[in-house]
Amino acid sequence: MAIVKASTFNFRDAKGQVSHLRQYVIFTTGTAWVTAMQTLRTDVAALSNASVTSEDEAPLANAYGATGQFQNVEDKAVMVFQSSVGALHRYQIPAPKAAIFLADLETVDAANTDVAAWAAAVVANVFDRNGVAIAGFIGGQRARRKNQRRFSIWTKNPALTGPGE
Repeated sequence: MAIVKASTFNFRDAKGQVSHLRQYVIFTTGTAWVTAMQTLRTDVAALSNASVTSEDEAPLANAYGATGQFQNVEDKAVMVFQSSVGALHRYQIPAPKAAIFLADLETVDAANTDVAAWAAAVVANVFDRNGVAIAGFIGGQRARRKNQRRFSIWTKNPALTGPGE
C-alpha cells in the first residue's frame, strides 16, 4: 500500500532568515521514503545558496547559507511542474544560485545539470496530495517575495478611536 506524506525542507540563508519547501512524497516502505528524501535534499541543496537546516522536523545542520548573488531567501526560483492530470505545481527554491539561470538571471535554465537532476528527482518521487504523479518540468523563473511575518498586537482600545496603549 502506497502512503503519501507531506515532507518539508527548511532553509537558512546567509543572513539567518528561514524559508521552507514542502512537497508530497509517495512511498511503500520506510526505506523508500528515506531514499527519496535523501535524493530530493541533495538535489535541492545544489540549487540553493541557503543551507538545508532540517527535514521533516529532524535537524540536519545549524549552518548559515553561502553568500552569492541571490543570498537571501526572499529571492526564489519558482519551478513549475505539471501533474499527469494537467494540474500545475509550483515549488519555490529559496536563495537560488545564479548558475541555474540563463544569462538574463530571470529564466531558469532547464538544461543546467543541477536543475535537470532536481526535476528528475521530483518527477520520480513527488506526487500531489491525492497521489497523482508529477509528470514533467515545464520551466522556472526568478521571483522576489518579502517574507511573510505575522504580528499580533494587543490594544487596550478595541474601538480604535485613539492610540494603542
